[in-house]
Amino acid sequence: MDSVSCCASCPALGGVVLLLLVLLAGLLCWLGCRLLWWLAPQLGWLDVPVARSSHRWPTAKGAGLALLLALLLCQALLQLLLPELRLDAPLLLALLAMAGLGFLADRTRLAAGWRLLGHLLVAAALLWGEGFPPVSGLALLLFVAGSSNCYNFMDGINGLAGLTGLTAFAALLLYGLTIAGLPPAAPELVLAAVLVAACGAFLPWNLPQARLFLGDVGSLLLGFAFAALVVRLADGWASFLLLAGFLLPFYADEASSMVLRLRRGQSLLRPHRSHLYQLLANEVGWSHGRVSLLYVLVQMLLISLLLWQRHHPVVLLLLWLVTFAVFGALSAWLQRRLPFVGNENP
Repeated sequence: MDSVSCCASCPALGGVVLLLLVLLAGLLCWLGCRLLWWLAPQLGWLDVPVARSSHRWPTAKGAGLALLLALLLCQALLQLLLPELRLDAPLLLALLAMAGLGFLADRTRLAAGWRLLGHLLVAAALLWGEGFPPVSGLALLLFVAGSSNCYNFMDGINGLAGLTGLTAFAALLLYGLTIAGLPPAAPELVLAAVLVAACGAFLPWNLPQARLFLGDVGSLLLGFAFAALVVRLADGWASFLLLAGFLLPFYADEASSMVLRLRRGQSLLRPHRSHLYQLLANEVGWSHGRVSLLYVLVQMLLISLLLWQRHHPVVLLLLWLVTFAVFGALSAWLQRRLPFVGNENP
């Protein structure tokens, strides 16, 4: 029996491989962040605050490149030592393409419409490779591209994207190991584990005081990876609602923001800061850490409820609807009571 077959058939060995990859990914990502923090000012990779920003001074950005570096180096190591544990080429190339689009958005003023088209094309390429039929494929196309953009839009205050990503990918990993019964060294679980480690290694650079931002390259990568893993791990619409719900606070905040902006006659393609998390941080005056911690606590509560009711699709759908309604009601209430400055800004 070769090492790959042994790893697949022996959970203990697979667990050791997974743990080593987590440690390696965390170290690589931390070192990458350290390098980017030093290089970014020299390269001009700074996020300079504007009227809609939630930060107050220029901050280095592009930490998503460190996450991508950790992922690619771990995949290269697997290619050399345990090739059957690596991601398949279509998914790996799609992840690289989405990160590339994010890097392009970080470095240029590419119009929002062209960025969205690129996201749809990458998502379509991934789903075409998965062989989904047209009807479900169209719904999943909107989900994958929408998740990528949602994660990008929700990456606006210190700690929120990193903490939420760590929690969501950890939940996917635990689901795969326990409920789905996948071996620890399954490629999808390896990806989830690497991203858990990468998010954890990034957090010290972003919380409580931000020295480094993910940038679009990181937020798009994380959102796309999450959606791709949900598509891979779900075996029906009930499990899809369950797994996608691991990111439910992000979806609820983004959806409520879109609805309220449409009601005000504002373009969805224009920059703004009218998400609930932005209202809490900018208008209410809560610290970034407090808001991020609140979101993660809500996320963990929802994950627990979703897992508890995983055999009841109607209850899962109801949890989605209630969460959307609560986020929408809170956002609308705050915008009525506060000196709201979340209108479109340059």
